[in-house]
Amino acid sequence: MSPPYRRGSQQTKVDFRVVALENGFEAVKQQRNSVLFSIARTEERENNFKWVCPIDQLRTQLVGLKSRDFTINNDNDLKHYDIGTIKGDVGEELLKKAGVPQSRMSYGNEYNNLTRLINGQTDLYVVSMDNVASSCQNRACDVSQFKPVYTLKVTDLCYALNKATADSVVGQLQTALDELHDKGRVEALKDKYTTGR
Repeated sequence: MSPPYRRGSQQTKVDFRVVALENGFEAVKQQRNSVLFSIARTEERENNFKWVCPIDQLRTQLVGLKSRDFTINNDNDLKHYDIGTIKGDVGEELLKKAGVPQSRMSYGNEYNNLTRLINGQTDLYVVSMDNVASSCQNRACDVSQFKPVYTLKVTDLCYALNKATADSVVGQLQTALDELHDKGRVEALKDKYTTGR
């Protein structure tokens, strides 16, 4: 008998697609019965989706090399640094809110942004340290060479569902996620993919 947190879905990995974040936003806004895994739940995004939360807490930080000295006391100080970000990501939203000029932002994926940071092409990368740790597992870098230097915001990391999704389906998914949390499965999976344990 399947555990109760498995809701009888017949989906397999062929039903999932890896897409650029901004493409994922548009697809889930337009396509019925679709879900985006995973994004930060922000005020700007609130009315675009139905939500199943929280998978985790997302700490959006400015990460730099430990070998560098940084003095960041408030958002205004960010204007003095070149910062890597991802188009459509919550980090980009927060940088814009903080008044960081477009000319100070460079866009790429996780791999590109980390490479630019290591090579000194950018000063900072807006990301969470969990993501940096995960990225370093897949490439030749040591997470200990990085440090968080400023926190922009802490938000819930969630599943975002197309607004036409039936409330009963959203409820089933929320119940399943809650049960996974209760059983410690979410934390175990997080450890597996961020620390390799």
